[in-house]
Amino acid sequence: MARSLRSSISRYASWLSRGFPPSEIKAWESYGFSVEDAAVWKQRGVGPADANLWRRHSVSPEESDSWRSTGLVITEALDWRVKGVAPDEVDQWRHVSRDLAGVLAWLRIGVDSTEASAWVSIKVGPEESIHWTARGIPASAAKQWRSKDFTPEDAELWTKGLLRLWFPSDL
Repeated sequence: MARSLRSSISRYASWLSRGFPPSEIKAWESYGFSVEDAAVWKQRGVGPADANLWRRHSVSPEESDSWRSTGLVITEALDWRVKGVAPDEVDQWRHVSRDLAGVLAWLRIGVDSTEASAWVSIKVGPEESIHWTARGIPASAAKQWRSKDFTPEDAELWTKGLLRLWFPSDL
C-alpha cells in the first residue's frame, strides 16, 4: 500500500512539475497520455480530448499544427486528410468550394485547385469542364465560347474550321 501511495504521489508530482493543474491530470490520464506526450500537446494549446482525437487518427502534434492553422474543425480536417488534401492546399481549394464534397468533385476528374478556380470563375462546374477540356479548350477560351452560346462540341468544330461555312466570320 505504501509503495502504491508513493507511486501515485510521484506520478502526480511529475504532472504538476510539467505545469498541469490538478483539474487536468485526470483527463489526460483517462485518454492514456503520458506526462511527456501530454506536455507536447498542451504546449501547442491542444486539450486532452482533441489531442486524443488527433492521435487516434495517427496525426502527430506537428501535423496537427498545420491542420489547425487551416481553420477547419478537427473532424473536417480529418475528413480532408483522409481524402488526400494536404493542409497547405486547403486555402486554395476553399476559393473553389467551401465544402469537401465540392473539392472532391474536382479531384475526381484530376483537376488541381488552380484549374478548378479558373472554371469556377466562369461558372462552370466539374461535369461541364470535362466536355471543354476533352476538346482541348481551357477555361479562358471556354468563357469566350460560352458568351457566344457555343457548346463545347460547337467550339471544337469551329476551331477545326468545320462550322465556318455556316456562320459569318465576325463570330
